Amino acid sequence: MRLEIFAILAIGCLVAVIPQGAAQELPGAEQERIEVVIDSEGDASVKHRITSSTEPTGLEFVGAPAHNLRITDGLGGEIVSMDATGAVIPADRGVVLVEYELQDYARLVDGVWSLDFLYTDTVVFTVPDDAELAFINGKPLYTKTDKRFACHGCQMVLEYMVDAPKSMHVASWEDREFPVEIRTLAGVENFEFNQPERSISFDVDDADTYVIAVFDTELLGKPYIMLHNGSKVVFSGYDISETRVGITAKPDAPGRVTIIGTTVIPEFSVFAPLIAGFMAVLAYPLLRRLSFH
Repeated sequence: MRLEIFAILAIGCLVAVIPQGAAQELPGAEQERIEVVIDSEGDASVKHRITSSTEPTGLEFVGAPAHNLRITDGLGGEIVSMDATGAVIPADRGVVLVEYELQDYARLVDGVWSLDFLYTDTVVFTVPDDAELAFINGKPLYTKTDKRFACHGCQMVLEYMVDAPKSMHVASWEDREFPVEIRTLAGVENFEFNQPERSISFDVDDADTYVIAVFDTELLGKPYIMLHNGSKVVFSGYDISETRVGITAKPDAPGRVTIIGTTVIPEFSVFAPLIAGFMAVLAYPLLRRLSFH
């Protein structure tokens, strides 16, 4: 009988029940790692790895309310929290793992998934597999090859598109053709490549939606200028590979988008004979002087 009572007490010691709201009254827990994985429906799975502490600490969740909360310590025990917004981590429990789910964490608005996020620690995010391009505070993050990124001390608006409409165009010069890919939720018309002006242009029929143009750097060389209805606009660029680049902006009105490069590589073939002739003229006097010595 005594052994049974002891066993019950021992099991009770491994399960700590924490009242709601207590986490906010304690020093913040030191976290080794925080991971947020967002699925295709906008729900998130979250993991916090908490460093061992000699005193109780408080953990604030990255969102609320938390569902399917599970807290386990380094001793093999379970910590039960009644709070859907945070948890108390008892002292001397080793490394503690906190896991939970957040429903509708990212919201779909006008074809773009969005999350307004604020948290003081570094958080590693994973976006859905079918999200090829994400935006952090409007800046593009190419996620085709790696769906994870770290946000340090972290205040951001995360946006991403899944299966964004893609239109393919061709820029032709002499006997060569260069593919140009345009991704946007807006309609795209009247694509044009202007070799003398070193530019590509096209019309978009919607406002406040991301426009992404992807092309070879051989077609248009860096750096770039972007115009919207003839005026310069803020844009961002990112390297897809050593030879391919993406340029993105978010025009505030429908109209004509123009991307201008500093060089158009094919035009080198036109100027090469002129450059060679000019160099020959400069070299001729030097060669004459050398021939008399």
